[in-house]
Order: sequence, then C-alpha cells, then structure tokens
Amino acid sequence: MNVQEALESAINLFQQKKVESPELSAELLAAHVTGLSRTRILGDPSRPLSKEETRDFNALVARRAKCEPIAYLTGQVEFYSHTFKIIKGVFIPRPETEILVEKALEDATRFQCPKILDVGTGTGCILIAMAHNLDDGEFHGTDISNTAIQCAQANVRDHNLMNYVTLHEGNMFQALRGSLINNFDVIVSNPPYIKSSDIPSLPPDVRNYEPTACLDGGREGLNFYRTFLDNVAPLLSPEGAICLEIDPSLKDPLFDLIRRKRVFSQPEVTKDLAGRDRVLRFGFNR
Repeated sequence: MNVQEALESAINLFQQKKVESPELSAELLAAHVTGLSRTRILGDPSRPLSKEETRDFNALVARRAKCEPIAYLTGQVEFYSHTFKIIKGVFIPRPETEILVEKALEDATRFQCPKILDVGTGTGCILIAMAHNLDDGEFHGTDISNTAIQCAQANVRDHNLMNYVTLHEGNMFQALRGSLINNFDVIVSNPPYIKSSDIPSLPPDVRNYEPTACLDGGREGLNFYRTFLDNVAPLLSPEGAICLEIDPSLKDPLFDLIRRKRVFSQPEVTKDLAGRDRVLRFGFNR
C-alpha cells in the first residue's frame, strides 16, 4: 500500500462514518505513523508504507472512524506555536484559548517578575506558553486530576521549564499551601463552562472521549465561576488581573456575579476570531 491508497481508503471510511474533516484526519494520521510532515506526505503520494506503518495507520484509522480525537491518537497537540503532549483523560486545548493567553500576557508584562496562577491547568499549555513569552516570572498551575498533573509535568520537562513552572494537585485553590496562596499578579483559567443539558448534543469526539469534568459547568454553566469568585480575591495582588475564558452565552450572568462581589472592576470583554465573546479580564476596583 502506498500513501495515496492509504489516504483514499481512510478518507472513504471517514466520510461513511461522518467523521469531521476526513481529508485532514487521514493526512495527519499518515504523517504521524511515517514521521513525515503533511507537506512531505502529500508531495510523495506513491511512497510505499512499510508493514509496520500500514499496521499502525490502519489501527489509528479504525479508532478515528469512531470519532476519537486526533490529538489522543497522535499523543500531541499544537497550541500557541508549541507542541504539547496529550493523553486520554486530559482536556484538549482549543485555538480560541490562545486569545486567553494573549490577554494574560498583556497583563503579565506590567510586572517585572509576574507571579502567575493557572487554575485547572490541564496540559499546562497556558502556563508554558506564557513562560516562553516572558523574560522572567513565577508560574503555578493547579488541577484536581492526577492524570492532568502528570501530563503537565511531562510538558514542563519537555519545554525545559522545571525551574519556572510548579504544579499543584488539588481542587482549585485548595491545592496551594503556605506562602503560595496570595499575591498572584495574573490568575488565569479556562474552566468547565458547558451547561449540563448541552453535553449530550456536543460532537461525538468531545462528548464520548474528553473528560466530562473539564466540560460540565453545571445546570447554568456557572458552577466553577461561582466558587472561583467566592475565593479568588485574597489570592490576587493589589494591581493584579484575572483572565477567564467563557462561553459567549455566559457573559451577562458573569457580569452580574462579578458586580455582586463589589470588590472587582467592570470586566473587559475580548472576542475570539469568530467574533464571539471569549475572555473576561478584570481586577480590583480602584
């Protein structure tokens, strides 16, 4: 079997199974098993696949035909121009979260050596992306999932950031101990915010494979935010900023929750590339 034959077979199967992006899926899997780039794969369609490559490709195609995410199949995901390891049980970073990183970096650059906290760090991609783009800083991430912490630790090692990034296993702020629990200059989070009733209607690659705890925000999608806002103020430095990713439908309810706290400023809203409200930024009232 050569590359073209393998791609055609996989694409036909993916189309039958209604897999999203069948051509791209096939090309990414072929690139993964051969160790070549997509450009190289497409530029040499007559290249024969070895027995091992054919076996591995067919196994991954069978899994993708059941809508298993490409990131879990290849064990890696691109985010903010960097490559991260990813394993089952850990939330897959989305392109729209890069907007969250950009806004958090804008706030972080106001400080000479910012102290940054990522709540629900997952792969660690937000912290690592920020660490790569700041001259100095102290970076902390928390996650309730041991699987996520292990994945994030592997990424920290891969990116040679062991001296800068510290990970803490536990629920939200409960993972922090002692002197770590205050004076963060930037607190950032991409939390679970899908309404429970909307989970069954999510695409099968999301609802059937990604961890529900990373998606389900409760009946109104606000469970995380309520707990976060109840506990975050003592951790934030006087001039610090909070950056939260949101679902666009939650903007108004979140504005109300933040106003009721009285201590926080009016949030600034940033839209994603699709023009949807995606990031809230706010700090203390001045």
